[in-house]
Amino acid sequence: MIKKKMKIEYINSFGPPEYVELKDNNIGIVVSEKETKGVELSDDSIDLFWQTINEIDVWNWKREYSPEEKMLDGHIWELSLTSGTGRSKKVWGQETYPTSFNELIKALNLLFETKIDI
Repeated sequence: MIKKKMKIEYINSFGPPEYVELKDNNIGIVVSEKETKGVELSDDSIDLFWQTINEIDVWNWKREYSPEEKMLDGHIWELSLTSGTGRSKKVWGQETYPTSFNELIKALNLLFETKIDI
């Protein structure tokens, strides 16, 4: 089986924007108000992240999470994933979250060694 290029991107607009992304060769990019840094990610930590994604069933999340009443501001987030098998998901939200959203944030923080908050 040919392994496809993986993609992990998360953008958080709450307070100062935060952004994490998986680049080629297991390099993670972390952008925060304080700095932009690269972190080396192990194959094991990446595998654990995908295991968590499967366990919290991100693949079945809706495409959009937003309140019934439209807002002009508030916490906006976006997640874009492509697994090594080619499975992909793009989802975003504004002030509304899937039930297992906190587990996603924990998995991103563990993988990228960050302190993303919601």
